[in-house]
Amino acid sequence: MLQRYLEQENNAEAIDIIWREAIQHVGPLITDPFGHYLWLRLLDRITPTQRLELLKNLSSDMVGISLNVHGTRVVQKLLEKVKGKDEIEAAISALKGEISTLSKDVYGMHVVLRCLYHQGIDNAFIINAVAKRIVSVSMHKHGCCVVQWCLDYGTRAQREGLIDQIAKNALELVQDAYGNYVVQQIMDVSKWKSHEDAASRRKVMNALLGNIAKLAVQKFSSIVVEKCLQEADDDIRRAMVEELVDPARLPRLLQDPYANYVIQKVLSVSRSDEFQRLIVRIRPHLDVLSATPFGKRIQLQMFRKFPILSINGSRQHVKEMGMAEQDIFLTRALNFQAGLRSSFTIM
Repeated sequence: MLQRYLEQENNAEAIDIIWREAIQHVGPLITDPFGHYLWLRLLDRITPTQRLELLKNLSSDMVGISLNVHGTRVVQKLLEKVKGKDEIEAAISALKGEISTLSKDVYGMHVVLRCLYHQGIDNAFIINAVAKRIVSVSMHKHGCCVVQWCLDYGTRAQREGLIDQIAKNALELVQDAYGNYVVQQIMDVSKWKSHEDAASRRKVMNALLGNIAKLAVQKFSSIVVEKCLQEADDDIRRAMVEELVDPARLPRLLQDPYANYVIQKVLSVSRSDEFQRLIVRIRPHLDVLSATPFGKRIQLQMFRKFPILSINGSRQHVKEMGMAEQDIFLTRALNFQAGLRSSFTIM
């Protein structure tokens, strides 16, 4: 019934009566399964002065209301409507200091997103708060989404400050079920194409160097390592590859359920000359590889780039050669593969 009055045009008196009653019971109504519908409708009809009064009335309770399944809808719509310096300052004042709490809540996170969307709200208070608690927020299933939104909607200066904190804690974040998504966001070249963005990626990747083999054998961090190998500059990629193909580590990595995918990524992103050196490193473990499903995947990757190695008898022939002869054989295999590519290109 009350909502019908609010829908009627030229009914300012009824709207004013409903407003005066509703504002006296604003907290209980906004969080009520039915009462919050009245406030959703009322927000479309109140004046800027009344909207500012509402913000001031909610200042001490807005965070708690934002965490409520019904209240969050009203707060989000209120934030959509705020205009002018006084309203924006009142909204920021009500939420400031509890951004971490909001970010980790399934309802509160959408209130934070609504602030990030708003063109008139300076998001610095959100991004600075998230940066101060980057580990706890990033490693939360809802918080990690908020951090990614901050990276998307923040200014360049705000983003750089946030990335500095992510880089300092990158080693911990990439090993986490949720934190790894934050690091992957920075690696997304399709979104981050500028020179400054490339520098940001380098900063995070450099923070991981020295631990690549350790990260490759873990479920979540191995995905980040693959992303790094794909997007890294040549010098960083070479440093990562050297850690992975170290003779003391390589046998374990080849047999690991996660690291074997990392090794496959190394093979797929390597250039021809690099690929040949990798084959030389992996070659002594060919027979062991064939004994496991994971190892067979590595073999398949090698055979795809070097078809001559899959010819019957070739593997045994390679095994019986000396080291120098094997290098010559692999060089010829490389030339053979290049010739195949050329012939298909001409055709």
